Amino acid sequence: MENESSHDALLNISLPIEETQSPNTEQKFDFSFGNICVWLMVFITIVGNIIVIVAWLVEKKINCKPTNILILNLSIADLLTGCVTMPLYNIITHHGRWTLGNFACKIWTVAVFTSGQQSLFMILLISLDRYWMLKKGLEYRRFQTHRRAFVMSGVCWINSITFATIPPFVLPIITSGSTNINYYTCEIVSCSKINSVLFIFPLFIIPLILLIYLNTLVYINIRRRSNRLRHQNKLTQTGVTQRRSRIDHSTTEVVNMSIVHRSTTISTLHGHNSRPPPPPPRINRKSFVMLVTVVGVFCLCWLPVNITLVVHRSWPKWNFKFLNYLIWSNSMVNPLLYVATNLQFRKFFAKVLCRFKRNRVAVLID
Repeated sequence: MENESSHDALLNISLPIEETQSPNTEQKFDFSFGNICVWLMVFITIVGNIIVIVAWLVEKKINCKPTNILILNLSIADLLTGCVTMPLYNIITHHGRWTLGNFACKIWTVAVFTSGQQSLFMILLISLDRYWMLKKGLEYRRFQTHRRAFVMSGVCWINSITFATIPPFVLPIITSGSTNINYYTCEIVSCSKINSVLFIFPLFIIPLILLIYLNTLVYINIRRRSNRLRHQNKLTQTGVTQRRSRIDHSTTEVVNMSIVHRSTTISTLHGHNSRPPPPPPRINRKSFVMLVTVVGVFCLCWLPVNITLVVHRSWPKWNFKFLNYLIWSNSMVNPLLYVATNLQFRKFFAKVLCRFKRNRVAVLID
């Protein structure tokens, strides 16, 4: 049972609840409260990702940028989690078993694998795209095209689906018909500690290292540019000060000249570009907060379950249920996390909220 539970949490597959014949009143209340929370989580996940997808479809300023294609695919993967993974898991938790048949269990397993892995791939691609944007500078527009963004996303989808079909469909063929799926609870079983650790590396350790590495490079690049701009501004202000001192010296020597000629001389010496440019924005702190937020949210959602697998001890079943929902909560947070850093998406979200408020007020007035 220890192996079953551990591997189940790793794959984000459902876990059976402990059946009790006559739960007391407190257990019913806890279950009702938890049920409301998880269905609210499903609702927020679906609505948030649908808004992102609709924004990409209707706003030309959004779908004209290749970067937003990656955000679109991230939202599609997260929407799959909100529409398929979490609702069916809630039903399993309620009934204590899988009730839709063996083939449907295999399809659901594929959906769980695909949505989780694709979401992970897109998070990495978005970080990589941000790095390319800063590294390549003016050449970025020629480098990152719509075709390249669609190809990268398509390759990730193919890899995710291919990997997801191995446990339910490919493995039984290799093992001459035997399966590692418990169809009563629709969970994958029989995983040793070594296999769990090996499974963690491609699904968590490597993505985490890449995520930290890419976002750190982005932060370093932004900081260097900010320091370079600040240094240029200091040099510009020094030059302007020296130029103004020469102007003041020259005006004292031509005090007997006419006012018009004096104004013309000062204007000519001062020049149109003598005003110092505004100081560079304070983006170091903002970029650092973005780095910490992206990596922190990823670790918060994915790290606990992987620590549990490494420890590989017997845990209560409610612990794995909580860890599964914690992983899937990443799909709820992603629309807010990645859209918040995109101005056009923020404007569309604000437009939707304003329209919702106007309709609500109109309904209340009527």
